[in-house]
Amino acid sequence: MSVSILRDRPRILIDLKEIDKQSNVVREFHQAQRHGRHPVIAQTEPWEKMVGMTASVIYDHQENRFKAWYMAGFYAPSSEQIQCLAHSADGISWTKPNVGLHEVLGSRDNNIVIPADYHDGKDHFETMLKDPLDSDPQRRYKAIGWSSYDWDGPLAGIYTATSADGMTWLHTPEPVFHYHPRPGAKDLGPVGDAQAMMVDTLAKRYVAYLRGHGGPRLHSFSDDFRTWTSPEPFLWPAHEEEALYNNTGFPYGEQYLGILTHFDKHPRANTQSLQLLTSRDAAHWDRVPAAESVVALGGVGRLGHGSDHADRRAAYSGGRPALYLLPRHVAASQQGSA
Repeated sequence: MSVSILRDRPRILIDLKEIDKQSNVVREFHQAQRHGRHPVIAQTEPWEKMVGMTASVIYDHQENRFKAWYMAGFYAPSSEQIQCLAHSADGISWTKPNVGLHEVLGSRDNNIVIPADYHDGKDHFETMLKDPLDSDPQRRYKAIGWSSYDWDGPLAGIYTATSADGMTWLHTPEPVFHYHPRPGAKDLGPVGDAQAMMVDTLAKRYVAYLRGHGGPRLHSFSDDFRTWTSPEPFLWPAHEEEALYNNTGFPYGEQYLGILTHFDKHPRANTQSLQLLTSRDAAHWDRVPAAESVVALGGVGRLGHGSDHADRRAAYSGGRPALYLLPRHVAASQQGSA
């Protein structure tokens, strides 16, 4: 086998590609452990009335705190989705800063960063990250998200956005990846709604993970967050009783890890669970042969009952990854990010 150079980045024995020989050892995978109270972010404000949430969580090493952008809204008959901001020193106890940008219910005293009047509230930006690669301070934060605005027309699809501070966002005028590519145009697509994005600090690029028609997961690459490659499939369902709903990806040490949101369509299961992915180049991915979900499923009607989605990546503080779950169908008093 080829000899790799050891660096100061962590190395984990997930895919065994750097192991020459093994004897009398067993590789065992352990489920993530829930920590603290749940949910850690709940919809408690008058403008937070949405059933279910999506969220993106990072640890900002420059500011020494966690940041979460989460979806809320539906606070009035004419309003739909909004995007809000929360901060935390430890990733468990969260505060909702008054950013004062958008008027809701007669006041600007709120934590809303994308209002319901943008695209008529039809968007959900599920990945919002701080970018260490771009030298332009006006593009320090990056986001990617789905819009069902103009559902039957050319403006439905996946948009990107940039920001200097993570609060005021500049969106692309039309989708980067189209739900309905226009005949004769150079539109990329078709793609569905489930998407994620990685800032690939190892290869100095950006990777979009997209939902293809017919079942496969797609990826697209960009060197500048403006021009993207044509989406290509990289992960397929193994059989007709499973669906690959979404996936994340993030650098970890000398390789990449990811979380796959897996849907078991068997009538006796009908659950969503989280599976671990591994890659050496962020283009070719393997499912880790673990017998259990990354996070244990909960009881019926409770947080984690087979309807979880993973945040777009793990957030790191002190070298230990934290994974945030986005439960879908739980009691109203439990709605939030676990």
